[in-house]
Amino acid sequence: MLQLFSGQSPYSWLTQAMHVIAARVGGIEPFAARQIASVEYGHKRYSLRCISNDSRDRPDVSGIVEFLGTS
Repeated sequence: MLQLFSGQSPYSWLTQAMHVIAARVGGIEPFAARQIASVEYGHKRYSLRCISNDSRDRPDVSGIVEFLGTS
């Protein structure tokens, strides 16, 4: 299962799959701001791109490697 920054699964506060789907469609980010407060803004934005609803927004592997090499 995917875990980023906090050690918790995305949308861990939601208990039903339909609520998770509604959150994703509604643009609600999967982590509360306090959970990732120690993560730089650019890293947060990039990680959220990786789990974007729109596959065109997600970086490919070479883009991820490049981002990690420059950050």
